[in-house]
Amino acid sequence: MQFALSHRGPDFAGEWRDGNLTLGHRLLAVRDAAEASRQPVKKSESPWVLAFNGQLYNMRHMRAELGPAFASTELDTTLLYGLIEKHGWDFVRHIEGMYAIALYNEREKVLKLYRDPAGQKPMYFSTKDGRIAFSSEIRGLAALGIPTDRPDDVGLACARAIGYIPGRKTLIQGISKLGPGDILTVRLPGGETAWETIPHGRERVFEGEPAGVMRELITEHLASKQKVSLNLSGGLDSSLILHEAHAAGHALHTYTTFFESSDERTNEDALIARKLAKDYGTDHTEIVVTRDSFLELFEDAYRLIEEPNYNISLPVYLATARREGVHGDGNRVVLSGDGGDELFGGYPFYQEGLKYAALFSRYPQWLVQGYKRAREGLWWRFDDPVSIWLHSKLFPDGTPSEVRERRDTTLAYLRESLPASYAARKKDPIRDLMLLDRAFWLAGENFIRTDKLYMSESMEMRAPLAYEPLRAYFDARLSDSDYRADGSNKAFLRELYDGKLPDYVTKRSAKTGWRAPAGAWWGEEMRARYLGILDGAKRGGAIDWTALRDRVASAESWPGKRMHLYLSLAILSRTYGLPL
Repeated sequence: MQFALSHRGPDFAGEWRDGNLTLGHRLLAVRDAAEASRQPVKKSESPWVLAFNGQLYNMRHMRAELGPAFASTELDTTLLYGLIEKHGWDFVRHIEGMYAIALYNEREKVLKLYRDPAGQKPMYFSTKDGRIAFSSEIRGLAALGIPTDRPDDVGLACARAIGYIPGRKTLIQGISKLGPGDILTVRLPGGETAWETIPHGRERVFEGEPAGVMRELITEHLASKQKVSLNLSGGLDSSLILHEAHAAGHALHTYTTFFESSDERTNEDALIARKLAKDYGTDHTEIVVTRDSFLELFEDAYRLIEEPNYNISLPVYLATARREGVHGDGNRVVLSGDGGDELFGGYPFYQEGLKYAALFSRYPQWLVQGYKRAREGLWWRFDDPVSIWLHSKLFPDGTPSEVRERRDTTLAYLRESLPASYAARKKDPIRDLMLLDRAFWLAGENFIRTDKLYMSESMEMRAPLAYEPLRAYFDARLSDSDYRADGSNKAFLRELYDGKLPDYVTKRSAKTGWRAPAGAWWGEEMRARYLGILDGAKRGGAIDWTALRDRVASAESWPGKRMHLYLSLAILSRTYGLPL
């Protein structure tokens, strides 16, 4: 397992064991030298054994809680262990950040596994015959010999419905993952398990005006003894991170991708990023992605994710990681604007909730829903945020009965997977959908992909705008009109940075994002690659691979992002010996 995860931590491989448990840890030293950061952490006089992956950002609050003896401590692992010794299992109320934690009490014979509330760091596990194994990646469990050749029917249905698998399921029967904010308790020996949730109302609270909060947020996320870079997309979120870092006196190396494409619109964001980097005087690198380099990285990218994924730009993200990381420029920490859309109302579909609320104020619900059923062939509850969310994401792929069955399976699974915090939502239409995106999309797709791809190059991705205390601060402060006004999204954020960021950022509503121009690249070379991947799928009867192959073979234009989901499934089926 240590060897399988060596890319995640090239600096040290640590191990601790007793008669009940073995803990292993791979170290990526960011806050201090490797000699000071080795894990698992175990003091001889203490019952606590800690293995920790991630970064904690509320360092000032942690030091204050622990007192003068820790006043000069910069290593978050040291502060974390100090909090554990002081507060026991209640330590989790005193930390904020991105993390996957395994904590064992040698006296109580209790192990607890934690995944941070935003879900930025993954944690997979498998239980069988009173035993548990866990790992940051599925490949760690596979290295232990845990079977990977049985598909999980619900996980597969969910992937085929929305393009990925949120919640606790994976594609593989017998391998699960912690959801965002999950705590899994295991009593040893015997392996009895129980679920808890990381409590809300923890000590870290942002106070003051938004401008000061944003400055404090970015400063906290810059803590590192390694150089910090930034993925600069040309959008508002990454631009404000650049602005705040620059204002705090930090010089960031910025990166963006530039596509070789005949479609002029493809590189609009890259040109904005280029101009912004020049205005702020950053050391800026454009990573040129061609059709050939896209296809060269295609299978590696989808295999590294380890889960089904329909995102067409995975090879682009991998190209970025390889240029920035251990085999390229040697960065260990990169910042991104991930999480900003789900905090400040960035996606157009968030207006769906408002639209249906307005319709229901004028017409009976049964009439609206009946009209939609007549048009689409499916009955939806548009007074239910989970149903609205799924309606906006569902792939209409297959016969009506197949789509309906996948919809029903996925809808039931999503309702089971709702985080405990969702029950306390403020229940306004935009925020309901943003909360669902945070729980499902960010934790289940975005952070899974960024963690796996960047850690494959021994590099840590930090997403300041997904920080839970920041979410709590703005969720309590903003309302519908702050998310969208005058036809523009992120209205509050644009106003906050008006006059600080250039107008070509704050006044610009269009944004294409880091999206590979697969349509412009479609041709015989790409067709041949797609067909080769589909032909290599391990067939099990769940997916009609022949029909998919025929669709690609006859396609005069790019067959769309849904095909990328099936290409991903074909790659994973071959990787794991998983018949689908």
